[in-house]
Amino acid sequence: MATSTACRESLATRRSECMIFPTYCRVPTPDCLRPVSPPLPTALANYGITAAMLTTLRDAIDAFRDAISRPREVISATAAFTAQLDAAFARAAAVLTGQLDNLVELFRVSNRPFYDQYQAARQIIDTGSPSPPIPPGP
Repeated sequence: MATSTACRESLATRRSECMIFPTYCRVPTPDCLRPVSPPLPTALANYGITAAMLTTLRDAIDAFRDAISRPREVISATAAFTAQLDAAFARAAAVLTGQLDNLVELFRVSNRPFYDQYQAARQIIDTGSPSPPIPPGP
């Protein structure tokens, strides 16, 4: 199977990186998936390979190429949404403190249990500190 120069160079580079990134070597690059000059279907007919089989193979290779890029697209989209979280939390906090907290004040006298539960739910509990160590047993 003939391969492109870029494919051979990519494979040579990737072999040297296998010690550092072992999973990187297992994923073929898109330019290595299809030979530069595919064999003629008539030459492959002696081996029982039909033009339909070649078309199916080419379609599978194209689908694989599309699938290779999807994880990176998902990672990029996730990073973009994560970057927007701070702004979304700031907007939610503004609604809570600017509107909802003021509305709940109406229930301070008329429905004190509801008011107290709301205030308790609004308290931020910092659980980020480690718990004290358990003393060793006897």
